[in-house]
Amino acid sequence: MKKIEQKMDKISKKLMSAILLVEMLLVACTNGESEFDQSSNVISSSSLINETEMATTFASGKGTISDPYMINTPEEFKYFREQVNLGNDFINQYIVLNTNLNVTESIWQPIGSRSRKFMGNFDGNGKTISGVLKATYDVEVFGFFGYIVYGTISNLNITATIDASNVAPEATSYIGSVAGRCDGTMVNCSNKGLVQGPKAASRSVRIGGLTGSLTSGKMVNCENQGDVKGGNAIDDVDFFVAGLTAINEGDIINSNNNGNIEGGVTRNGFSCVGGLAGYLMSKGSIDNSKNLGTIVVGVSTSSNKSFTGLLVGRTNNNVPSNDGYNVYASCYNLNGNGEISGNVAQYLIGSCKATVISDLK
Repeated sequence: MKKIEQKMDKISKKLMSAILLVEMLLVACTNGESEFDQSSNVISSSSLINETEMATTFASGKGTISDPYMINTPEEFKYFREQVNLGNDFINQYIVLNTNLNVTESIWQPIGSRSRKFMGNFDGNGKTISGVLKATYDVEVFGFFGYIVYGTISNLNITATIDASNVAPEATSYIGSVAGRCDGTMVNCSNKGLVQGPKAASRSVRIGGLTGSLTSGKMVNCENQGDVKGGNAIDDVDFFVAGLTAINEGDIINSNNNGNIEGGVTRNGFSCVGGLAGYLMSKGSIDNSKNLGTIVVGVSTSSNKSFTGLLVGRTNNNVPSNDGYNVYASCYNLNGNGEISGNVAQYLIGSCKATVISDLK
């Protein structure tokens, strides 16, 4: 019996030591300010500031689908952005973002431009871009990304303010949170931040919650919850403003807008405002998508050039050659009233819904 008691006493002491060790680890994890995400063992949140030094390479990877380039720090992100803007399009290559980025740079340089397009595959990995992205005076294509062609942007969340208010009148023409212009594919992306258009534009402006233009590409499982404000024109220029994309020539699938959309003000140009798209071209389509946001009608001094719709501001008047397009008859509103589109050609919208006409302000 004495031996049993001694053995039990040893076990008890070991158990107490183990419990004490666990408690110490818990206290250390609770009180310490760890910069690492314990689940993935990578930096989970970092600030991108003017003074951030640029890395000389990625954290790891070969750019293939099985071994993508990894971005673990703001320094490595800055290296990636610089590579694109120097002309490396990353076509058929894969990049993964492993850190949230809080942007406090005084001026934001988008990833890619009209002359330096991004053509690779960027996986945001569920990370979030926060802070303020303020446009330079002469930028033409503005967002987190500037111009995407052929490539794919996926799993990226934007909560940052997209501020293009002080851009030169003759400059910006495409503005969006994820990308200024997308001629590729956007999948599982979201925006919760304000997208603000220019104060004085002398060039046609396209502003969307996710992208200024979706051209020959796809938007799948995306959502905008941020407010989108068109801005003002000083000449007879067109304003296209919408919750997802200002101009749609691609395919919008299973994507929604919950943000409040405010149209632009122009003297004698077109003002087209929609919950999902400002202008739906003959090659574009929208399927299984909805708008639940309030739409503030755009202003044009020319009364026949102002189009506002709960889903689409304006549609192309040409009859599509593809008989497979959905027709207006398959669309409906939640309460049976309200306009799906600001004009009569509504043949490219299918299986969609919008809120009631009272949400047009």
